[in-house]
Amino acid sequence: MSPDEFNNLLYRGESETLEFKADNYSLDDDDEKGEFLKDLLAFVNAWRESDAYILLGVQGDSGGKAQVAGITKERDDNALQNLASGKIKPPIRFSYETLDHDGKRVGVIHVPKQARPAYLLKDFGKLRAHTVYIRRGSSTGIALPDEVARMGSYSTMAVAGPKFIVRTKIRFTSLTDANPRLFVKVWLENSGNATAHDLMVETISQSHRNNGFSSYRWNITGTTALERYLYKFPVHRTDRIQLSIWFMKDVELEVDSALKRTGRIAKHSGETFDLCLRMLARDQPPSLIRVNLSGDEIKALKEKCFEPDQL
Repeated sequence: MSPDEFNNLLYRGESETLEFKADNYSLDDDDEKGEFLKDLLAFVNAWRESDAYILLGVQGDSGGKAQVAGITKERDDNALQNLASGKIKPPIRFSYETLDHDGKRVGVIHVPKQARPAYLLKDFGKLRAHTVYIRRGSSTGIALPDEVARMGSYSTMAVAGPKFIVRTKIRFTSLTDANPRLFVKVWLENSGNATAHDLMVETISQSHRNNGFSSYRWNITGTTALERYLYKFPVHRTDRIQLSIWFMKDVELEVDSALKRTGRIAKHSGETFDLCLRMLARDQPPSLIRVNLSGDEIKALKEKCFEPDQL
């Protein structure tokens, strides 16, 4: 969250999308941990059309701008995620971050709009299992049966979020090189209906020495490797970013040496290209994409004429 976005929230009153807390949550026992889970569930289940925020270290003021007092207890996003993990169905999405405002440290819990109803699987502290807590205005209550039924119907509607697909393109390196080679360019394209922030991509390459490709950018080695790539810029709808380049090995090319313009695969002794990608974006559940180029597809490429393409 930017400083301007945080400052704008201070002028709004508490509602189904906003709550002020004078300090961070105290998590010394199950009752206090339950207060955090209850607030989280209430905002997930609230009837709202936008993201919800809990501002920590802020005291509400019904007469105007909320006052920033600052937090005295530091928290960690990972600890809060672990507290909620495994206790709630369906698994919910939220994030926690801290920032400085006018020299004071504050916390922000962001709860995006998502599928509901959400509830605890087991009793926890003062909270009851299978009870749907809901935020109404500036207070929290228990949802009525007809509300819960409507939530189930509403949750089947499409929830805004980024969605990634993989684009690949096979090209030559420049045919002016002494040893021209084939390579695969891989792009990620956001085909969803929301912007992705803090996108992390994990590449999982199994039996890499046998798949006919070697990594150009990430230096993946060994039979099984996991590499991470963090893209800090927002990826808006329809945006496309280049992920990496993999060079094909064990390939002999038949090149039009006279014109130096086109070429074909003359021989390929490598195996298939099999790349597994796991995408993680802020406020979004992980998604898995597999990119595969089979032996038959490589065989078909032998009949295709390629144009040279500079890197």
